[in-house]
Amino acid sequence: MCSLAGLVRADVPPGDLDANFNYRDYLRAGGWNLDPLAAANPLAAEWGRVTANRMYAEDTSFTATYLRRYWKELVDELRAYARRTAHRDILISSNGLWPYVDFNSVGMYPWNPDEQTPDFRGADYVPVVDGRLNGAKSLQANYRYLKEKSARISGDVPVVVFIDWPNDMMTSYLNLPLAEKKDYWQIFGAEAYANGLFPAFHLKDTVGSPTAEQQGMLEFFQTYTRFYKGHRSLFRENRVGAEAVRVSAGNVAASLLVRRGTGARTLHLVNHNYDRGIVPQAALLVEADLRSCPRRVTMVSPDFPGAKSPAFSCRHGKLRVTVDRLDYYDVLLLR
Repeated sequence: MCSLAGLVRADVPPGDLDANFNYRDYLRAGGWNLDPLAAANPLAAEWGRVTANRMYAEDTSFTATYLRRYWKELVDELRAYARRTAHRDILISSNGLWPYVDFNSVGMYPWNPDEQTPDFRGADYVPVVDGRLNGAKSLQANYRYLKEKSARISGDVPVVVFIDWPNDMMTSYLNLPLAEKKDYWQIFGAEAYANGLFPAFHLKDTVGSPTAEQQGMLEFFQTYTRFYKGHRSLFRENRVGAEAVRVSAGNVAASLLVRRGTGARTLHLVNHNYDRGIVPQAALLVEADLRSCPRRVTMVSPDFPGAKSPAFSCRHGKLRVTVDRLDYYDVLLLR
């Protein structure tokens, strides 16, 4: 490196990037000026490559550090401008996982970093087999990954997930039979809620694909979302609990959510027993290791009206609940 024009000079202050180390000269001397991130460049890692739609908190490279500072300055000025000119607070969203926002909106695109796969496509957020919905697959691990990364990057802000844009995941969804489009949201939309995220039900995209109304989905969305609106308090400000949850049957994704501030607990069961349609499961035994026993257990679901009171027992924090039937999604309120 001593022969490079960008050699650091001891007789010039380190902060003087004109008279001292000049990165442009350094790149030209090494032949990397057209490809600064070439593996042969020893400083490529310091410069950094920010993953699209992801501003990871642990990324301290030059690019990530200054992009983060630039972004913070931008959103601070926007908020200040709104307060100064309109006396209003504005909410700032993202497309991806970014700091300094009021909520994160994550597009579920292929070639994502949310899961390590041999083909590098990442998590498959619209799982299909031969053009039919693969409802047996669970996205719980992927949703929890997004939840955890968002917390590290942005703090305790809501995380919304959505499908959009002309890619093969969006195409797979659009090509599903009508019944399986509904199944997609009743399984994977519910699973997002069950792990502390919020699914954006697909009404319309930006490239002219058929709308929910044109697909015959709008009436379903209007009916299905009433449950989540009516029980909105169950889904806000939750974290995923560390306590173990076990279910007597297979093909069930179970999770425990704990509400920040109050400690209110809910157990969530998502059915992945699927074969070109949901296959309900009956007489499930659900066990959870809790710090304290609830005095009562109530079960609600978008799949049946009202509420049920399932049989349960609890001793020394070991909860056992019998669920009479699981169609798509059941929520157990532990009070």
